[in-house]
Amino acid sequence: APEATWNDADVAFVQGMIPHHEQAVEMSDMMTGRTVSNSTAALAEQIRAAQTTEVALMLGFLAEWGVELDPHAGHSGDHSMGEGMMSDEQLDELESAGGVDFERMWLTMMLEHHQGAVAMANTVLSGGSDPRVRTLAEGIVAAQQAEIAQIEALLASLGG
Repeated sequence: APEATWNDADVAFVQGMIPHHEQAVEMSDMMTGRTVSNSTAALAEQIRAAQTTEVALMLGFLAEWGVELDPHAGHSGDHSMGEGMMSDEQLDELESAGGVDFERMWLTMMLEHHQGAVAMANTVLSGGSDPRVRTLAEGIVAAQQAEIAQIEALLASLGG
């Protein structure tokens, strides 16, 4: 077998980023049937598409490495989840919000979510060893920092 190019930091990043991305996709799915600005709706679709693709890529890494997906990664069940993960209560509150309140809340939560993803990616960039994970993490940092700027502009336009 070829020598492993991955280490524990790569595994921890992938294990944590899969549920993190899945939550962003879940939040983006909440846009369906809602009246929000075209810009916010387009951002949600962009997030859904990119992160669904990245989840599939990361699941492939785990399969290749022979590592099981940890069903508890990223889900400690309390408010100290860190790295921008929303609690079930926060997701319920978002789901029940309407109109501009929903849009402002979604943008605010996604901003925190993206900031957490950037922090996670920066952690693996300093400690990981797999070049493909490094490339993915660099892409996440670049894409999500650009989306953070978009989110901040959208929040400003809503007076948020």
